[in-house]
Amino acid sequence: INAEYGRMNCVTLLLGLAAAAGTALPWNDPRLIISGRFYNGSDAALFAWPGVSFHINFTGVSLTMRLSSPKATRFAITVDGRARPSNTELPAHETSLQVCQGLAPGAHSAIVMLVSESTTPIEFRGIDLPNGGGLLQARTLPRRIEVWGDSDTVGFSIDGPYPGSGIRSEIECLLSASSFTDTSKTWATRLGSHLGAEIQVQAISGIGVTRSAVHLLAPMPCHGRLPECMNQALPGNGTALWDPRMFTPEAILVLLGANDFVNLFKPTPDQFITGYRAFLTQLHQYHANKAIPLISVCAGSGLPSSGGLGAGQVVCPYVRNATAEYNAESGDVLAHHVELPEELWGRLFDGRANFSTCLDHWSVRGQELLSEYVNRRVSTILGW
Repeated sequence: INAEYGRMNCVTLLLGLAAAAGTALPWNDPRLIISGRFYNGSDAALFAWPGVSFHINFTGVSLTMRLSSPKATRFAITVDGRARPSNTELPAHETSLQVCQGLAPGAHSAIVMLVSESTTPIEFRGIDLPNGGGLLQARTLPRRIEVWGDSDTVGFSIDGPYPGSGIRSEIECLLSASSFTDTSKTWATRLGSHLGAEIQVQAISGIGVTRSAVHLLAPMPCHGRLPECMNQALPGNGTALWDPRMFTPEAILVLLGANDFVNLFKPTPDQFITGYRAFLTQLHQYHANKAIPLISVCAGSGLPSSGGLGAGQVVCPYVRNATAEYNAESGDVLAHHVELPEELWGRLFDGRANFSTCLDHWSVRGQELLSEYVNRRVSTILGW
């Protein structure tokens, strides 16, 4: 047990055990806040997008969530403002997750975030509190930001080691990458903390605008094109639809496009620019044509090739052109482009053993470095 966290006695995770006699509350109690897309399954909320989080304020000495998944999933847990030192796994087919126990009597707060990718929906049926415990109204953040992205926003293998050189090292790293994935440590989550904003993430590792990475070898949700996920409450599920009125953002950020060019069948520049511009238009129309700033972030991971540009850099001029064309067509300047400066790209590439992990994705330190720059630029654009 971690000594620093042990005095709250929330480190021990009891899974699949019946809750002690107390109060059982349904998932749709209005005092609970679900941040992120989910599908109303009547007796349960179904969710799968990484970064979906549950905000629960309560009184009592313990808290249990009634969660179940056909596959193992992982969550980051924060209680009374203190994050657990490591993520918590919910094994496949278990029916509950004890968030914490042994707390002092009184009011407490908990945030439970899905930090792994899930190809199947996870069920949230409600919470259990012990005798004498009660539910309080969870606090909402004053600002809202929507984020669309790929593995850099998912946090793919963010906690993994740098594999070094050699195909064997890369394969071994890739096989264990899912256990190192953590959405709570990405640039998008850090941006939310920096701006005091609720972040809603729609991101899938390997996905692109016009095609996914190695798209012929690895079938993906939404045919590998994130714009096709636009109205989906669950990634890849075309019948479980999300109502955009549930979440009206004050800004929309996109970090996407590198994967379109990580395969043998790359789009032409014109094909990509047309597809990206159409995606910006689609985002604008999806939110009822409201005057919401659209901010494209060019900071994708991937080391330089023989051409001297990193995978994330290759797409930058195309995104810049698509943004300019969108503004020219709309007659407004709602779209913005944020790109890492050359000096920062160089620092990330030159120190790749410190800033990269599996398949050259950004590590925690790499994400920290790029988020410092992105935070400043986005703050300036929004005036926050």
